[in-house]
Amino acid sequence: MQRVASQERCSTVSIPSWTHSGPYTEGVQLRTLGGLRLEGAVFSQPKPLLLLAYLALEGPQERWHLAELLWPSSVRAMGNLRTVLSRLRGVSSGMVEVDGVRVWTAVDCDAQALLTALEKDELQSGLELYRGPFLDGLSLRVYGSELEEWVYHTREYLAGRVREALLSLAEIQASHRGFRQAIEQAERAYLLACAPAPEPQELERFHTLFVAGGSHHAKEVREEGLGFGLSLVVSVAEAKERLRSPQQEDERNGLRNLPDQRTSFVGRALELSEVTELLVQPDCRLLSVVGAGGVGKTRLALKIAQQRLEAGGFADGVVFVPLEAHTSAATIPAVVADALGLTLSGQEDASSVVLRFLAEKRLLLVLDNFEQLLGGTVFVRELTRNCPRLKLLVTSRMKLNLEQEWIVTVEGMTFPEESTTLERAAYFDAVQLFSMRARRAQPGFSLTAETLPAVARICQLVHGMPLAIELAASWLRALPVSEVAKEMEAGTDRLESLTQDVPERHRSVRAVFDHSWSLLSQREKEVLRRLSVFRGGFRREAAAVVSGATLPVLARLVDKSLLYMSLEGRYDRHPLLAQYTREKLAELPEERAEAEQKHGSYYLGLVRDLEPDLWTLERKEALRVFLGELANIRASWDWAAQNLEVDEIEKTTPAMYDFFTIRLSEGLEHFGTTLEFFGSIANHLDENNPSHAAALGTLLVHQVFHAFMMHQDRNLDRDLEQERSLAERGVSLLESVGEPRALAKGYHTLGIQAGWAHFSDAEVMGWHERALAVARKHQSTSDIGHLLWLVGWQLMM
Repeated sequence: MQRVASQERCSTVSIPSWTHSGPYTEGVQLRTLGGLRLEGAVFSQPKPLLLLAYLALEGPQERWHLAELLWPSSVRAMGNLRTVLSRLRGVSSGMVEVDGVRVWTAVDCDAQALLTALEKDELQSGLELYRGPFLDGLSLRVYGSELEEWVYHTREYLAGRVREALLSLAEIQASHRGFRQAIEQAERAYLLACAPAPEPQELERFHTLFVAGGSHHAKEVREEGLGFGLSLVVSVAEAKERLRSPQQEDERNGLRNLPDQRTSFVGRALELSEVTELLVQPDCRLLSVVGAGGVGKTRLALKIAQQRLEAGGFADGVVFVPLEAHTSAATIPAVVADALGLTLSGQEDASSVVLRFLAEKRLLLVLDNFEQLLGGTVFVRELTRNCPRLKLLVTSRMKLNLEQEWIVTVEGMTFPEESTTLERAAYFDAVQLFSMRARRAQPGFSLTAETLPAVARICQLVHGMPLAIELAASWLRALPVSEVAKEMEAGTDRLESLTQDVPERHRSVRAVFDHSWSLLSQREKEVLRRLSVFRGGFRREAAAVVSGATLPVLARLVDKSLLYMSLEGRYDRHPLLAQYTREKLAELPEERAEAEQKHGSYYLGLVRDLEPDLWTLERKEALRVFLGELANIRASWDWAAQNLEVDEIEKTTPAMYDFFTIRLSEGLEHFGTTLEFFGSIANHLDENNPSHAAALGTLLVHQVFHAFMMHQDRNLDRDLEQERSLAERGVSLLESVGEPRALAKGYHTLGIQAGWAHFSDAEVMGWHERALAVARKHQSTSDIGHLLWLVGWQLMM
């Protein structure tokens, strides 16, 4: 049974990707290690300082979250928060920064400085900052359970990072024969308060150090290892040789071939945490990082591999195997053997050599770009079966579909929505990535009130795709950021790298999609082309009608990261991929016309099916469906207008009118005013064409009738003579074809117009009575009731 990694993960402390935007608090430092105090200022109230510690480590936070976190049972939580923030601002102008939604701090914090130093491999300077457990001595009983849990979790995490730094430093000292100092560091690491229980790999490292240095803790570690099934037996000479021998050092760390990265890694704190947590689980032997091309799978895998190598989690090293240049699954064992530095002879196949070499190795093997070699899953299965200490980290655009496979899906980076304030927009990973890459192309670039809107728009257009963001940032060598955004508004074909040393598959967004396209079957290509007519996603039943997609085909496209499915069962794809597949469909005009016809008929039929429920107790559900499909309905209506589908227009107009009546604001947002919406189609119809008469008449009377409703709600300026002329024209056309329902609406519309124009009561009621007569003749009870209500309402005016 396939195991899929859960998306619900405990938060872990990591170096935030956000940057300070307010003035620094020079001379003021927050000390959280070994206690809680603010150096450089006369201020000691614990709750405000605890708030500062939380902000310093977790980054900007919503006001409501902080209020609930610090005062979980208080009805005055927001008032208490305002008071605390005011006190902190009184200490220093840059202590805390606030906007309408978020709070953040610019204060220097020792815990954050510790993490930064350790990330940079500055072990000694980082360890000097650690003066004891995080917030040691702080009484947490007066706070809520969520904050208490955060403190304990952070305390354990920081202690764990310090223990790893001490252990690494001890091994470095031992490799230079400084065994006395090494044992001091190792014993300090082993006995460190608040650190989590050591992992099996760490116990092996402790045992080797303790045996080499003659520490009495060696026996204790050996007994602890038995609980993990470890048999820790090594002589003093072997331990010393293992620690100080360059050959052994190479064997322990030396299977390391991670390529140097041209650019720094940005963001992805959640993904880093999730993948790391899975890799340290004993039963997670094969972990696939799956996502569309250009989302940063390789960079993420390399970052994880580097972190695990530095953490010493794999005694026999970390090996990276790039597979992008290979097209035959049969070559995988030989490529892996080459990465491992193995020499192959002609008498034994590469698979056997690799399996024998890795049989007892505690090693992380990273297989990058596996999607075009899925036939090689047989070799991957053999590795998991025959190499019990080996772990595999695979990057691919599609799942391997193996029993032991765990999966983490990677999507675009977080990016600001259109409604996001500029103050908040700067903290999103996508914006931070653009900013960092932009400074390489234009050294003086910075996020300001002038540049941030364009950067946010670029990130929105590409939905946080890292490759597209980096390509866009590279264009700052030739264009200002506002012009780059405008170019991208017109299309993304210009998103091509100006740098010569970029891999061919990443030279442009189109190249990424071309590669994914080449891996599809003809049936999958056809379905994906036809799905491009959808707007704003779709449900399975709609996909079946429009594209002929079966559930297995949709599942394969999801597996290949070309579609994704929400928890509600709705499918969608990256907007750049949607644009790419629309271009593919445009190359086949007949297929495009058929797909658009099926799409248009399906959604206009859906509108008609929903219409009766808009005036019943089922209204809420009908509106939910209608609002969820607004983008597709708009596209279908445009198709009907452009192709003069008069039957569809005539049948669907009343339902569209009902929607406007019930949800005017959404109607205005997505379709414009009714005069614009219905009028845009009416202008394409010919009243002298008998086949157009019913549709045109229906459009005209609904167009004018709804103008009356808009006037009541919005008091808009109106041209009553123009409206009356349109209504009379519509009624005349409907009388010529005898369309009853729209004709009743037309008579009623003329009655309303007469009332607004202050005609006599007799003339006004004459039109209403004619409307009721038509409705009664055709036994339309809903229309009769609605007309009676509107007549009564107008008589009261």
